[in-house]
Amino acid sequence: MKMKEIKRVIALTMAAVLSLSGFTGQLAGGNEVYAAQDAVAISVSGDEAADIDDPSEEETYDAAGVGLDIDFNTDASDIDADGAQDELLYSERTPEYTTAAEWDYTVSGNSTDSSAPIIILNEYIGPEDKTDIIIPAHMDVEFEETVVEAQVVFGGLYTYRMDKACTVKNVTFEDGVRLRDNTIVSAYPTTFFNWCTSLESVDMSGVDTTGVTDMSNMFASCVNLKSVDVSGFDTSSVTNMSAMFASCMCLRSLDLSGFNTASVTDMSFMFSGCNDLKDLDISGFNTSGVINMSGMFSACWSLKSLDISHFDTSNVTDMSNMFDAAGMKILDIGSFDTSKVENMDYMFPGNVKTIYVSDKFTMRNVTSCRDMFDEEGSELLVGGK
Repeated sequence: MKMKEIKRVIALTMAAVLSLSGFTGQLAGGNEVYAAQDAVAISVSGDEAADIDDPSEEETYDAAGVGLDIDFNTDASDIDADGAQDELLYSERTPEYTTAAEWDYTVSGNSTDSSAPIIILNEYIGPEDKTDIIIPAHMDVEFEETVVEAQVVFGGLYTYRMDKACTVKNVTFEDGVRLRDNTIVSAYPTTFFNWCTSLESVDMSGVDTTGVTDMSNMFASCVNLKSVDVSGFDTSSVTNMSAMFASCMCLRSLDLSGFNTASVTDMSFMFSGCNDLKDLDISGFNTSGVINMSGMFSACWSLKSLDISHFDTSNVTDMSNMFDAAGMKILDIGSFDTSKVENMDYMFPGNVKTIYVSDKFTMRNVTSCRDMFDEEGSELLVGGK
């Protein structure tokens, strides 16, 4: 990878996390980005390192105070005859159950039964080389001077501290683990998997999400996440899915057809920056209550087709950046009712060439539509099929 290509990747990567912070900055090359809360590390080794002008240098590009460390230093002992890194770094491990001792946790009485305590997992603090873990539904923990079996409630894997990185790669949940909801009080924020940059797979198919109302940023900036199973999620109470999968740059497919989104009001940047996403099934989405769809599919470069013909947008007020830099060339939004939309800034710039609309697509209440299209402008709009 050439230096100029790396710089371009940095710029596009940072642009993809625009939903995660309101702070705007500039890269050295003048590319506007939105700052996120932590560093993204990119290591170049082997044959790629030979393409760097000075492979002995370690350069840091700072975007509005965010460090982007690119390590061009390669230890010869880590390279085999083919120029590949030591395969031990990537060897598969046997998943291991975690215990209370490996977590920063809080213990309290159950919200419905004071005699049954719960253990809220706030952050994993176990061994750094324990990268494949299983989270059990119950853990032994001391409660009121007695060791008891407590119901596990998952609040987060990592709290994105600057002095510690998340090294866990694969997480499996036992059936019955509860996801923390707003009825469970803790001094820690609910982070779920936000900024777990090493995470590669998550199986949450048996997790109890009943009562959860906020899933925003749940997997945001999991830049190495390749597989996630949320097929068992009960999302009937969820109101906020903003940036839920934002910047999951390695996800290639996502089946959310079973999601009940009838209560959701915010889907802004939900899939923003999912650069590798090629298959997205959201056929079960009920969007009748959604107000904000800004940036929802922005920077989904690999998404060549998208079926949103069933979307009810009658209550949406913000569609800015909704398809900005997405991969679709043809877009059927014939079902879109835009009578309440006020913001259409940068709604379509990118690859889209033809947009099918109906007479429900109106701009009578739009107050801002800066750079809504590419140069073709309104010629992109055609009548419904």
